Amino acid sequence: MKKIKIKIAQLGYIPFPISHKRITKWKSDLFDIDTTVDQYTFQMDSDIEFSGYSDHTLEKELPVQTNFDFLITITNVPLQDDFYARRLSHNRIVISLREVSDILRKENINFENYIIRNIYRYLFVYLMYGNRIPLMSEKTNFTHDDTRGCIFDFNSNKSELIYSLDKPHICPECKNKMNGKAHEKVPEYIVVKAEKEIKKIKKDVYIKLMDFVKQNPLLSIIITFLTGIFMSLLSSFLYDILKIYLLKF
Repeated sequence: MKKIKIKIAQLGYIPFPISHKRITKWKSDLFDIDTTVDQYTFQMDSDIEFSGYSDHTLEKELPVQTNFDFLITITNVPLQDDFYARRLSHNRIVISLREVSDILRKENINFENYIIRNIYRYLFVYLMYGNRIPLMSEKTNFTHDDTRGCIFDFNSNKSELIYSLDKPHICPECKNKMNGKAHEKVPEYIVVKAEKEIKKIKKDVYIKLMDFVKQNPLLSIIITFLTGIFMSLLSSFLYDILKIYLLKF
């Protein structure tokens, strides 16, 4: 399969740092991400409750991309129906960090994990629907309501996003859908490659250590105490060895 070409953009002000480089430099055998992240400002006022933006307004805010297979735009405003992602015409997707950012910070999950997980999700949507992103108005069945840690979790409760942002997977039911008659079949080798790649979507090591300490405070104290004793004994042993060695000269 020829690699899918993906464009990343940012719409509006985002009041916290996102590593665009971490996203655009992501290594994949299935897609290439353009290294330049386009920046757009809102030209229109919000048109739905809670200062949110409808699909109708977002359609006018974002240009149509002709050099890429699909566009993923990151924003920080409420979206229609309180979704965290909306599918627009001309293979454009808008992903919002509103509310999600607080959830991710609380769980020490990188914002970039959230974006990259959605890139894989919409890569498969693009392939399953004949190399196009279906509109929100179209009937689709690529998600499931229950949370499984799968990239196709619907996540009506945004707090459940965290389960598919640290070594997510593709559940057996979703694999079967990709080989079903409802939409285009996705070759098995693509699924296998994607599963291998999405395992790299995970928390940083130091964050996992922090989580371990938080969840096991007593055990962490014991480990720290024993480590201190071991290091002290090791230092004393090395000092004695060095002293004996120096006395020979």
